[in-house]
Amino acid sequence: MIFIIGLLLFNTTTVYAKVFTLQDVNNEFKNSSAAALLSLESKIVEDNVLNIYSEDLSIMSFNYHDNYLEYSNSEAITKENVDKEMLKSIVIVGVLETILKLNGYDENNMVLVDDIPEEELSTKFDEYGIEIKTEYYEFNEDTEDSHFHLSGDAIREVKISLDSDKITNFINKYGQKVEKEDDLIKMLVPKLEVKNITANSITLIPSLNLESISTDKEVMCSIYRASNKDDNYELIKESIDCNSQEGFIDENLQSDKTYYYKAAVVGGTNYSDILEVTTLNNKKIDDSIKKKEIDNPNTGKTIPIMIIGGITFIALLISLKKYNFISKL
Repeated sequence: MIFIIGLLLFNTTTVYAKVFTLQDVNNEFKNSSAAALLSLESKIVEDNVLNIYSEDLSIMSFNYHDNYLEYSNSEAITKENVDKEMLKSIVIVGVLETILKLNGYDENNMVLVDDIPEEELSTKFDEYGIEIKTEYYEFNEDTEDSHFHLSGDAIREVKISLDSDKITNFINKYGQKVEKEDDLIKMLVPKLEVKNITANSITLIPSLNLESISTDKEVMCSIYRASNKDDNYELIKESIDCNSQEGFIDENLQSDKTYYYKAAVVGGTNYSDILEVTTLNNKKIDDSIKKKEIDNPNTGKTIPIMIIGGITFIALLISLKKYNFISKL
């Protein structure tokens, strides 16, 4: 599951078996990296409901049942509410981080592996205390000059145990120790966005949130490209600042062709979401060049000419008139 990748943990203390309270979760969530990243707040709005919100926007509400938190959502995913679905993934990371901290883990030198089988997350709550069920969504929209594509996993059902024994089982199964800062950096997942598109080039901007490891190092990213989503990806930019403002220009591309991109920290294997981008259509660009009109100095009439080749046409016309090969207009 993508939204769990990069959660940092460190076993600092021994916690004997107990069940945490809703108030425990509320107090600790405020200190999570997810809360800091999105300015999230948490509030117990009823005796058994924890509400997560940003400013005035309510993002998720968890019901508390003795020893676990539960969330469910059956609302249809649309282009209008998909942004909120993306926020929910970050909230889940924050809640998981909160539960793990309560159980004696902290950000420093352990991460969750990035290949947790989805069937284990959705079916083994009794063993690992985590249950997350998602639904795939995809949106495509074509305009005259571009192609829009967005896909991901909407969170449908969540159960997170507050039983420390189950949390420990989860970490023992999926925790991975990391000893050095460089190893921590390689576990991070960059984001890749498009800055500009022409008929023959695409400008890509990588970005990386470094708050979770508090490093002063300049972290570099690699960018990869494929002609089909499931093909092997070719390395097209070996090293670029992961928070470059100028980005990388992929040039000499074909007009009106779709390309697929992804990025990773140099030396890392946790790739960004795949970006689907289509170059502009050269023919449509040529067809959009409008005719201009210029004044004829002799009569005040106007002569329509194309932008391309216009000067040559006028010069020829003046020459013909000068030598009386044509009469005055």
